[in-house]
Amino acid sequence: MNQLIKTLLTALLGIAVLSGCGGSSSSDPDPDPDPTPTPTLKELLISGSAIKGVIKSGNVSIYGVTNGVKDSTPLITGVTGPDGSYSLTVEDYEGPVVVEITAGAASTMVCDVIGGCDGVAFGEDVSLPSDFELKAVVPVVEDGDSVTTNVTALTSLAAELAEDAGIDAAQVADANSQVAALFNITGDLTELEVVDITDSSALAAAGGEAQEAAILNAALLTAALADAAAGETIADVLNGIAEDFVANQGQLVQNESSDTSAVTMAEILESSLTIIADPVLADVDLGALETTTGILLEEAESAPPGEVTQVEPTTPEEEDDTAAAKAMVDGLRIFGLAATYEGSSEAGFLDEFGMATDLISDVDVDTIFDSLEPISQILVTAFEANMMAIESGQDPLTSFDFPILDELTGTVLHTVTVTITPATTGDTYSIDDTVPDTVTQTVPLEVDIAATFSLVQDEVVNESQDPTTGESTEIGTFDLVADLSLTGSISTTNVAMTLTSGSVSVDMGADWNESWLETEEEFTETFDETITATLLSVDLDVTLAQLTGTMPISFTGALGITLTNAEADFDETFTWGCDLIDAPEGAVSCEGGTDDGVDTITLDELDLSLNGTFSKGTESFMATVEVNVDPDPAQHNVTDTWNDEWVDFYDGQGLWLGGDYNFMSDGGLNGETEQSFIGVALVMVFDFNLDGVDESTGVNFEAQRTGLEAVDATLELEVGSNRLLLEASAVQDDLELVVTDQNSNTLTVTEVYDEVMDEFMVSGHIMVDGEEVATIAEEEGVVIIRYADGTLESL
Repeated sequence: MNQLIKTLLTALLGIAVLSGCGGSSSSDPDPDPDPTPTPTLKELLISGSAIKGVIKSGNVSIYGVTNGVKDSTPLITGVTGPDGSYSLTVEDYEGPVVVEITAGAASTMVCDVIGGCDGVAFGEDVSLPSDFELKAVVPVVEDGDSVTTNVTALTSLAAELAEDAGIDAAQVADANSQVAALFNITGDLTELEVVDITDSSALAAAGGEAQEAAILNAALLTAALADAAAGETIADVLNGIAEDFVANQGQLVQNESSDTSAVTMAEILESSLTIIADPVLADVDLGALETTTGILLEEAESAPPGEVTQVEPTTPEEEDDTAAAKAMVDGLRIFGLAATYEGSSEAGFLDEFGMATDLISDVDVDTIFDSLEPISQILVTAFEANMMAIESGQDPLTSFDFPILDELTGTVLHTVTVTITPATTGDTYSIDDTVPDTVTQTVPLEVDIAATFSLVQDEVVNESQDPTTGESTEIGTFDLVADLSLTGSISTTNVAMTLTSGSVSVDMGADWNESWLETEEEFTETFDETITATLLSVDLDVTLAQLTGTMPISFTGALGITLTNAEADFDETFTWGCDLIDAPEGAVSCEGGTDDGVDTITLDELDLSLNGTFSKGTESFMATVEVNVDPDPAQHNVTDTWNDEWVDFYDGQGLWLGGDYNFMSDGGLNGETEQSFIGVALVMVFDFNLDGVDESTGVNFEAQRTGLEAVDATLELEVGSNRLLLEASAVQDDLELVVTDQNSNTLTVTEVYDEVMDEFMVSGHIMVDGEEVATIAEEEGVVIIRYADGTLESL
């Protein structure tokens, strides 16, 4: 896949240059044999679905446009089916069209509001008022076209905006693009796949953009109904949103200081998050939608109350499809995605951030993180000492001194005092101390940490000895349910880490069987232990701040780790003993042994998350990283098998004469097949807020393992109203990439390994308005795009 990756990077980073080779189309059309043909009636097919929820038996009217105004008489009428679909043939018309869905006596809508629609439950049919209306506008239709025009609450906003401005192809394209940009959607609104949100299986099967649009479609009504006055109908609240949207010239108010009937962007996004989090969608994989919606909500809520959004439409200015294809290729090179584009403001900020991070001494950062383990050990030791005192009938401890020893000499380097404060909800163990550099071996640490323990533990140990053989046996079990809360800070003179809040929860158990036999010649021990963690979760709210420099860097965010149903099984046999075979001359004694073992680890699920904001002065970017690992513990495990042998030889005075050492280890991941592979999903979202950059910039990456050697990935890149959606699918050495721009044009490139030729073959095409206008192929080691007008360029 190296060649295709190189090709794509070349396209995205603008290394390739246009090589206009001229030329013309391959041939002229054949002359018409009949100079006076018989006139034929022009026909075009318009079809789609009407979904607010699903509109059943809705009246469909398709109108032409004259001088920018919708005609008073429809070109054709019809009725939506039980699934909200319609399909009508329009005769002898070219130009913009308006598709309207209105309510008749039998018209109903599937309620798509989680909390219900005026007493009608989610997923049930609700009657529609007579003034109910949804719209969609299409820039232009032509003879022979087959046009998909879906009608939703989102397309209605665009239609109202286009009608207010005067309907023509440019205004319609702008209006549809405006709404798509406003709600972070890539592609043409009217052609975007629509899905019934009340059908969880259909929602799960839909693409990411369709899922987002479906939830937003429902969220609009949810937010509007929450603000509605008594007696207002569904039609009233939808009309109110449209009126405010047009009055604000295609923008929405970000948020408001007091609750009014106006629906704000924050209220819509908040409703979207409520829908996403509802149990009815618990089994639907929505990828990074919750994360990206949360970021957009945070931006809306942080804007001054009453401020409107600032988005702009992006529509093609080219007059023909070939020009649009060339513009798309050019956009791949210079598209301001510039979160990855060298020389951009975003890349400059990241470079600046990286350089500033270098000012933070690696020694300081390492020292802080290295201290977490010994600090935890000190707190746990103090806790155990307090429990032992209480269990032996003594008074609870009020403090505990922990000596830090020199590993070589055993001398006390420093004593850390843990203060113990009793409470009914759990004792608090705190450290407020300066740990000198003689302990850290780097820089002094200021430690101010408090921990609260709450746990229930149970341990049972049975020991026995065989009177005949002398073999001793210990069988034990241990169960622990614990919660640990952490707050405090650890700092040096250059860096400070603050735990705003932190919690660790553990539900685990262990059972073991240990036996040993000691004779004059050797000591043999066999150990078998199984540790099971039903749940281990860590949630930390952390701030890491640079304390020095003219413009310090900081990170504020959260770290989460959740591990469920993990099991580790340890089998070990240890034999202490040796003989003088192969001993060097003069050896009279030896010490040695063998250690054989097998470790087996299984896991039900592991989730990791990191999200927060990196800041420098007035600039910042939000980052979210989520990883999910989902193996099948009945199939998959990780094993490690080892054998360790060693012996040391000594003379009669106890002087070491040499030794022999041998260690072997083997293991790895087991149980994966084409039918049973470990599921892995990765989500990364970045959103930039930079000085001098008015347009928002974001990166959204999702990847999911779909086979033993197969991965599907999507990368959505945004700068203002411009968007690119890259969808990649890799199966072994074969790769396909589909790039979709804001105008729904697509560039598809595939790379397939040819075993006969022993090389990778690259091919593809560019589609504009559903028509192929360019082909892509590798020629003499260069990927060439050949356009319909005869020109070509390298990708």
